[in-house]
Amino acid sequence: MSSPFKRPPTGRELRRQAARAERIAAARPRPPERRVVRDANAQLLELARPFEPGEKIADHIKTRLAFNALKSGAGTHEDFLYLSTTMGVLFWRAVEIDAALAAVMKRGALAMQSCWRRRQATGRFGFSGPELVDLAEAIDTAEAITDASTPLQLINAACTAHRHGEIFRS
Repeated sequence: MSSPFKRPPTGRELRRQAARAERIAAARPRPPERRVVRDANAQLLELARPFEPGEKIADHIKTRLAFNALKSGAGTHEDFLYLSTTMGVLFWRAVEIDAALAAVMKRGALAMQSCWRRRQATGRFGFSGPELVDLAEAIDTAEAITDASTPLQLINAACTAHRHGEIFRS
């Protein structure tokens, strides 16, 4: 005769039950994962929308800070890369818009090349007087171009800049 109380399962029995449950679960076919995939048209529309006013202010401030750091000679390699990449990408965006804008951005990019040569020669970043004027004008133009562009246009300009590699040879 059995007792009225059931004894709790032992550790071995619990492990066997868990292993059996895992085998059953592994043998059962699982439904495919359901992931929410955004419509490609919605993604394209999001990229093709113009920037909201003030949406790119953080990027403009970062560009100005990098310029000021390089101008003072205390800039880092990261500051140089950020500013020169900005000049290169926005040059190609300016080429799509207007030849006069492209000329301004080209002078800014040439000032960045001169800054790099100065770094190689002296060990510090810096600009001459005309280069400061050219780069300040190019940064103002870059901000205007960025604010008037869409994310998709900037992505295309970045792809073009990447394709061309070294933008200007001097």
